[in-house]
This record gives sequence, C-alpha cells and structure tokens, in this order.
Amino acid sequence: ASAAAAAAAAAAAALPTPQTRTANPGAGGPGAAHFAQVGTLVADMLPEAALAGGGAGAGAAPPVIEQHCTLENASARCSALALHASLPLVVAASAREDISVWDTARRARLLTFANGNPAGSRVSALLLLSDSAFVNAETLAAGSSEGCVRIWRSYAAADGPHLLSAWQASAAPAEVSLRDSPLSLAWQPARATLTAAGGGSGDLCLWDVRHEALVCRLSAPAVSAGQVTSLAADAASPLLAAGYSDGCVRSFDPRAPPAAAVVAQLVVGRGAVSAVSIQPAAP
Repeated sequence: ASAAAAAAAAAAAALPTPQTRTANPGAGGPGAAHFAQVGTLVADMLPEAALAGGGAGAGAAPPVIEQHCTLENASARCSALALHASLPLVVAASAREDISVWDTARRARLLTFANGNPAGSRVSALLLLSDSAFVNAETLAAGSSEGCVRIWRSYAAADGPHLLSAWQASAAPAEVSLRDSPLSLAWQPARATLTAAGGGSGDLCLWDVRHEALVCRLSAPAVSAGQVTSLAADAASPLLAAGYSDGCVRSFDPRAPPAAAVVAQLVVGRGAVSAVSIQPAAP
C-alpha cells in the first residue's frame, strides 16, 4: 500500500503545476477574477486526477458510457465536428473540403457538400449558429486553414446548403504550413460576434457577422512565440480564452485597452493546448 501511495505521489509531482497571472493586478476586473477561479479549480483537480485508481476512491465504479452509433465518413481524417444542441444532427468535415450532415437518430447521412477551400487546406472548425436574431434558418460557420470563414444557410435542407457569406477572417499562413495552421472559431450569439484565430497570425480577430466588419484585433504579449491552437468564448460576457502552442491559456477582455487585453494566463503544460472551454458560472 505504501509503495502504491509513493507511486501516486510521484505521478502527481510529475504533472505541470497550473499557474495564474493577472496582467494588471492593481486594476483587477471581471476577466481576471473569473479566470483566476478557473485556474484554481484546475490546480485543485490535477492531483486528484493523478491519484485516481490509487486513492480512497479506487473502488468506485466508473460511469457507464454507451456508444450511440458509428458514422463512417469515408475519409482518412475527420478534421472538425459540430453537434446540434437540440436536434439529432452531427456535422463532420473530412480531411480536405467535404462537409457531411448526419442524422444520428436514423444513422444516416443527409447530404455532403464541398466547402470550397483551396487545395492544400482543410476545414478545421465548424460552428452551428443557432441565433434567430441573425438568421431565420439553421446556419453553419466553417473555418478553414487558409484563414477563411464561410457561412452556410440551410445546411441540412433537402435542396442543399446556400453560401450566405465568406471572408478572410485571419491572415493566410505560408503555403508550406497551410494544412498545419488550423483556424479556430468561437461564437457569441448575444453580440453576433464571431472570433477567429490561427492561420498565419497569433491574433484574435473579432468579427461582426451581420456586417462582415472587424470589431477589434487582440494580441498576446510580444514575448509570447506561441500560435493560437484553440479558442472558446463566454456566452454571458465578452471574455475569450485562447489556447496556445506554448502550453498556455490566455484570457482576453475586449473591453480593456489593447495593451491590457490579456487579463489572465494559465500555464497548463509544455505542449500545444488542443482544446479549451469556458463553463458558465452558477447562478
């Protein structure tokens, strides 16, 4: 038992310790406070995760997860997924430009269409924009690695999707890194704001989708050499969280001056942050 405890303690010590840093400790602000709480939560959970299987909870039964269905996309790679919040629909992107819409209840593919991104690039982000104030039909945003966003209306309709809009949302990467520079997207429906990051730039570009207008551009400190690898938006506030290739997650507040837009930073590891999410605060 003592050997198992020692091994668990060593595993916990080997994990990178999350750190939080407020960009402007004197000013504070909602972004810094919110993100510091997230950092504390992760720091508290890491040792518990490392000790799972060797601690007091080792005898607890794991939750049962049942596989609902398997959908064969006929592609060597699935580069992006989007799940509808209320309908049994899944949208999947292939390794190139094909986008398929699936009915998971019937285990059937409804349709497949080409996104239109250029050769050498791939679709790297899919978002379902279910905002009745913006559109009157189900709408899909597809971001591809050349930095372009395409908005498709009625993407699951029998007569096929219709391209509503398209624009260059982020700087295009060099041709040699076209497939390896994914574009990340985050949607805030209350503001009809689509944030795009990645491609050939480390900036976060906030777009007013209704007018295809750039609202603002946010940048991490110049000392950071990392590229944006994941993105999340808070539905209840303007706050954004971006994961970087240097293992950091940085929280941005667009309301702050550009030099102080990074309100907090969380170091989560040594490799790229592949996914990040903001959980709404409890009422």
